[in-house]
Amino acid sequence: MSRRAVTTVLVIGIVFVVALLVLTISPRPLQDRFPVALDEVLRFGRHTLGWTWLDFTALEKIANVLVFIPVGVLTAVLVPLPRWPIALLVGPALSAVIEIVQGLALSHRSATLSDFVLNSLGATIGAAVTLGVRALRRPRQTPSSRLEG
Repeated sequence: MSRRAVTTVLVIGIVFVVALLVLTISPRPLQDRFPVALDEVLRFGRHTLGWTWLDFTALEKIANVLVFIPVGVLTAVLVPLPRWPIALLVGPALSAVIEIVQGLALSHRSATLSDFVLNSLGATIGAAVTLGVRALRRPRQTPSSRLEG
C-alpha cells in the first residue's frame, strides 16, 4: 500500500476511533443525546421495512455489531498480511477497554459482556472480510516466480 493510502487510512481511522470513544465513554448515553433520531430509525424499521421485531434493545445490539465493523476493516488494512492475527485482536481489545472504562469510571453507563461480544463480532467480521479480500487480491507466487525473485 502506498504511503499516501496508509496516511489516508490512518486519518480516517483516528477520526472514527475518536468518534467511537466519544459515543461510548462520554457522560451521556447515545439515547439521551439523539432520542429523536433513534425514534426515527425505529419507526423506519418497524413501519417502512415491516420489522415488527425491532425495538430499542434489538437496535442497540445491531448497532454494537455495525459500529465495530469499521474498526476491523481499518485494522486489517493497516496490518501486514503475514501478521493478520493482530487484526483480529484489535477490535476485541478496544471493546474490552471501552467496557472496562464504562464499568469502572462511568456509573451511569453499564459495561456488559454482551456488548463486548457484539462489538468483537463486528470487528471480527470487518477484519475477516478485509483480510479475505486482501488475500485474494495479493499476487500469487508460482514456484518459478519464487526462483526468479
